[in-house]
Amino acid sequence: LSSGINAEYGGDNSTHDEKYAAAQEVTRLLGCRGKARKHIIDGAPFENPEIAGHFKDAGKKEKPAVEWGGNKLFVISDNDGSLDMDPVENVSKDSLDSNNVYVLDSENECFVWVGAEASVDERKNGLSYAANYLNKTDYPWKAISVIAQGKENDHFNAAW
Repeated sequence: LSSGINAEYGGDNSTHDEKYAAAQEVTRLLGCRGKARKHIIDGAPFENPEIAGHFKDAGKKEKPAVEWGGNKLFVISDNDGSLDMDPVENVSKDSLDSNNVYVLDSENECFVWVGAEASVDERKNGLSYAANYLNKTDYPWKAISVIAQGKENDHFNAAW
């Protein structure tokens, strides 16, 4: 396809909803790009070189498997006058102190545990510290749940 053409690809197994969503997106793009035209490719297998060659990511990409190295626990505390997130060596529920906020990075989920006596700054910043931490890992998409002391759920308890 030449420049100025937006291609809408609808594969053999595309559902009606997927085709509709693709058409909406192409229509939105056309509205932004002025004189651009639309070209619909429907029902052809994506592996077909005539079709796949028009897309930059035509080759199938394998996501590298992230090997889990075990749970990690961090304390978010302002006890020394500055708010910091530091690793905790003993990764167990016994390490949790109601005066602080903790980030537990478990295999399937990340938890922010908020102690009942944690300071306002610790409470306000726990989630952002956890998100910043995850953004620096190989799994930044991991879900984060905030758990208040005394409100621990089965997922949190099973993560230990």
